[in-house]
Amino acid sequence: WSPAALWLADWSTPPRARRAFSTDIVAANSRSESRTALAIIPFMGMDFSLLARGPDEIQQMAAAMQRGTMARGLCPIYPDVSRLTAIAAAGQPVIPCDTRYRRFFPGGRVVVCTPAARGVAAAFEIGIVDSIAPDAITLTGNLAAEWPAHARVYPLIEAMLMPSASAEVLSDNKMRLGVRAQQAVGQMQLSPQIGRAHV
Repeated sequence: WSPAALWLADWSTPPRARRAFSTDIVAANSRSESRTALAIIPFMGMDFSLLARGPDEIQQMAAAMQRGTMARGLCPIYPDVSRLTAIAAAGQPVIPCDTRYRRFFPGGRVVVCTPAARGVAAAFEIGIVDSIAPDAITLTGNLAAEWPAHARVYPLIEAMLMPSASAEVLSDNKMRLGVRAQQAVGQMQLSPQIGRAHV
């Protein structure tokens, strides 16, 4: 599931995250409506824009969108970006960053990256979260590379990508594309109530 390239959102159109709860009606003797959750956590969606510069990036973005519409992949939660507060050493599982009010959680995936002047990250590394503290993330495995202070840290979701019907051609070698990411159903969302009778 690791992507070949990590696309960074174009903040000239700020990304927007949204959540939706999946519920079902429960049979009741009264006239009041009662509902039960079909998922432990709400499903997440996100609207954002990507900016590709140059023919290589435009072709790369088109390939990423084609794959994203057919199979789920990993997508950063752009509004929840954090930054390294110190160097993250190679061979260590700790990512020093502010995790407060961001959607980092044990068992979830996280990416550390260094941005580039273009629409994709210059380098990135993905890990699985083992535990979280207010000022650090501990991974289930060690980092393969050393990451400098102020490198970006994003939580990731598994999502399907739905590109907008039209793209904005800004110049002969620059294009902006609106994208909607819809979170795929995962094990962490499945409710223990599924399959049980509701009385």
